[in-house]
Amino acid sequence: PAQKPLYDALIVDEVQDFPHATIELLLRLASDPNATLWGGDTAQTIARTRFRFYKLADLLRRHASEPRVVELEVNYRSTQEVLDVSNVFVAALCSQFEGHVDKLPREVAPFRGNFKVRLLRGSDWEAIGDAVFGDGTREEVSEFGAQQCVIVPDEAAKRNLPPSFAGALCFTPLEAKGLEFHTAFILDAFRDTDAGWWQALAEDGRFLGLVGDAGATDGKPDPQLSADLARVAELKSTYVGVTRACVRLFFIDTNTHGRQPFYELLLRRDFAKWHEGQDFDEGLGVATSRRRWRARGDELLARIKEGDESIADQAALCFAKTGDKATESFCRGVEWRRAARREADEERVVDLQLAAACAFARGGALDACADLLAQLGKDDLADECRDADGAARLIADARAAERERAEVADRVVEVCKAATLATRHAASNARRAARECRQAQAAIVAQEQRAEAQEAERRARELAARRKQREKEEAERRAEAAKQRAAEEAVAAEKRRAEVARIEAARREAERQAKAERQARAEEKARVAKERHEREAQQRAEAYRLQREAAAQRREAERRTADVERMARERREAEREERKRATREREERERLAIERLAAQRRAERENEEASLALARRLMAEDAAAAGETLLPQPAAAAPRAREALV
Repeated sequence: PAQKPLYDALIVDEVQDFPHATIELLLRLASDPNATLWGGDTAQTIARTRFRFYKLADLLRRHASEPRVVELEVNYRSTQEVLDVSNVFVAALCSQFEGHVDKLPREVAPFRGNFKVRLLRGSDWEAIGDAVFGDGTREEVSEFGAQQCVIVPDEAAKRNLPPSFAGALCFTPLEAKGLEFHTAFILDAFRDTDAGWWQALAEDGRFLGLVGDAGATDGKPDPQLSADLARVAELKSTYVGVTRACVRLFFIDTNTHGRQPFYELLLRRDFAKWHEGQDFDEGLGVATSRRRWRARGDELLARIKEGDESIADQAALCFAKTGDKATESFCRGVEWRRAARREADEERVVDLQLAAACAFARGGALDACADLLAQLGKDDLADECRDADGAARLIADARAAERERAEVADRVVEVCKAATLATRHAASNARRAARECRQAQAAIVAQEQRAEAQEAERRARELAARRKQREKEEAERRAEAAKQRAAEEAVAAEKRRAEVARIEAARREAERQAKAERQARAEEKARVAKERHEREAQQRAEAYRLQREAAAQRREAERRTADVERMARERREAEREERKRATREREERERLAIERLAAQRRAERENEEASLALARRLMAEDAAAAGETLLPQPAAAAPRAREALV
């Protein structure tokens, strides 16, 4: 009988990676096919499907009404500088491979990031390390953070990551899908490309028209360019890597010949620029808090639990930064279990499975540990792990119930407090009621906790009793087998006594064979001991080498620390000398000001004295003139004296 659909509405993202059968199945899960939303980007198709949106529209027409197609042209995640580069790959796909991608409009961003895409040369490896880890000129030395990543073409490049990117989050384009980062390094994207293909593409009029060249002429796809289908996967994977960057994007490629046409295209369109000098001094080495590392690790862990185990190593790196040893061990266990599944050497498979089981045990994933131990033939240890996992689950359930009751109690207290504030006219009664309520709630919680603890203890006792019962039955089976073996040995001894001569000859023959076997075992033991000694010697040599490397790294760190301290001392001395010089200049300026003020005052006093002398002389002249006329004229002499004073 047909089952009822599970969902009233359905939203599907990344639809371009779904095969036709999966889309048919998803449509059957919705009660109304018209209440479905499908989103995707065929330029990011990494799965081996030939998905096109017009095929999806035809399918929806058969199950529902006419679908409405909406093309999203505004990108709110990445800056315009990043979109200018990503649009180059979309234009290449749309101009030459129409059957592999839907023709999309050029994406635009509502903002710019003021950071043009950087093109790095092969000699810039040390510059990257100095920018992130420090070159001794900065006091704050950081590392690659949770918002920075390296995109490499495949797993081999991921294993052979250059030392300058040590400690960085590294993904292949398939692993990076669905993630976003503030800064992305695209490493060796053109390692295996065809430089001639890119050179011809840069001159194609159809492509130039799509990248925004107003003078280009639109035409049909170039047959020679469209025939190279290997470029489709290259363009899509690189496009996925580029669109992981939100603000800062770096290209670095060791294939100088292969990268040249693409780099020249970006430089000619002014979409990128070469790295020059200390161009990294724009906040690349920014410290990342544990909270951000935890958020990134939780994001990757959710994908691991959904079945994507290829990113387990990067998730372990994130949790190592947060100090969460248990979750880090779980991720390491997933990584080693995946490596064991892909390993061909049986001894290496056993080692990886044992390492994964230990990591799962440290991470608390006892079910996974038990499964690996069962695969290794350790059934007793696997049963103990499962029993311990059951007890741990019971304890965890009890703790969860206790936390839930505590939350309920907190909510009850908050309700009581709100009631108290709302009824101020009866404050005393409300406080007494709240206190009684808290006491009753505490008593109920304590009673439930005791009941839960007793239930957990009872279940633990039952588990212990069942384990003891199994051990007792196993001991009884072993005792019965021992008695049976003893009876058989007694019968055999009686037969040996009856046939002494034959047994004696057989004994001598057995002794000879045993001697030969002992000699062979001794030789085998000597050979094994020799191999073990050789391995130990190799391990000691490797440990000595690692110690020397650690000592060298420690000395280098001490040298860098000494350089930083020396530069700080020199800077402090310079600042002290600068303060002294400023003090001397200020004192000199004050002295000159005092001297100028004293000179001004002396000039004023001299002017006053000259004015008084002139006034006295004029008054004397006036007095003399008055004496000649024999008429005193003080009123006439006074104005002249005042004028002289003025």
